[in-house]
Amino acid sequence: VGGDDDLRFRPRGWDVFPLYSALPPAAQEAAIAPGPKPKIIVATNVAETSLTIDGVRTVIDSGFARIASFEARRGINTLLIRKIARAAAEQRAGRAGRTAPGRCFRLWSEADHAKRAEFESPEVHRVELAEAFLLLKASGVEDLRGFRWLDAPTPESHDRAERLLHDLSATDTGGRLTDEGRQMASRKPPSSPPPCRGKASSPTSAVEFPGRTSSIRMTTPTSPVSTVPSTPPPG
Repeated sequence: VGGDDDLRFRPRGWDVFPLYSALPPAAQEAAIAPGPKPKIIVATNVAETSLTIDGVRTVIDSGFARIASFEARRGINTLLIRKIARAAAEQRAGRAGRTAPGRCFRLWSEADHAKRAEFESPEVHRVELAEAFLLLKASGVEDLRGFRWLDAPTPESHDRAERLLHDLSATDTGGRLTDEGRQMASRKPPSSPPPCRGKASSPTSAVEFPGRTSSIRMTTPTSPVSTVPSTPPPG
């Protein structure tokens, strides 16, 4: 979703808004604020956890997201469209029914849902880590294998990052930062390929009636649909 020009679906009598992390705060507020008309909000998954939209009654979930991953063929980090994990699907469904009963329409089958991973793998297992290693070395961390990661990198990703830093002359044969490496780390943002970074996102939207809202995730045309009731939390 790049802006209003992308929102060609404008049903009569409805307001349509984009919602994504790079949107100016005033435009984000306009998207999530209550209004007199039914509302459709076309959003990335910034609406999944980062923002709360009151009154959501219905979520239509595509089941996909753009997820930061290392693309070995091109040798860079990029955003790839992947199936979301079951935990992410539950989080999306939870956007509806927070203050009143709601519904979630999942545009994939129950069989597909059962085969999905329970949780998304940690990003440290999916992306190229040269930049992170560069900054850790610059901050004085010498033993990256012994570093207390929340989720430790795989040996393959660790070796790949070390090789890349050495190939760029950022480290010497012992893995220590060179003068060039320190210069790279001091730049804002740090100069280390691959520079491609981004937030995982998936198209979503929301439909609001006066006093209530529904969140809709964009459809895939050939996917079966499963329905999940969503109820407000107790208390």
